Amino acid sequence: MFFIVLLIIIFIASFGQVNIAVEKEDKVSDEEKSDLTKLQRRHKKLKALIQEKEALYVKLNKRFKRIYFGVRFVLATLYVGYNALLYFAFKITNLGDLLNWNQFAVILIALFSFIAFGTFANVKDFIQNIKMRLESRTYNKYVNITEQLKTHKEEELKLTATITKKTVKNN
Repeated sequence: MFFIVLLIIIFIASFGQVNIAVEKEDKVSDEEKSDLTKLQRRHKKLKALIQEKEALYVKLNKRFKRIYFGVRFVLATLYVGYNALLYFAFKITNLGDLLNWNQFAVILIALFSFIAFGTFANVKDFIQNIKMRLESRTYNKYVNITEQLKTHKEEELKLTATITKKTVKNN
């Protein structure tokens, strides 16, 4: 009984500045600190994951660009090879004749593409399909890596905001 009266007198004398329930505050503070450390740990892991996926995305993108460049280079080489064949094998040296033979090749390609695809618009779809197949082979199981990066970055921003709020609240 004497102890309770003594606490009340100390509290009144300090104009309410002394907090008697110190133990409860420490428990809440420890819980908030552990929660904050969990958030900071998750934030650190998420940052590492984002950096890893960005590096992988850059690597895969470079690989895709190299492969796609290779396909275009092969097609251009076929065209140059066709012209070299006309010049060296068939001895076509006149520019007008060379252009006529190139027109003939373009007409043949257009004819075969029309027969195969039905319309010229489907040729564009076919080329886009080739590009998509190259992308899917290159990216393989990482096809949706850009969406994953976007999701992880949004989660990182939310975690950063939460950590900032909790640090400001604790201070």
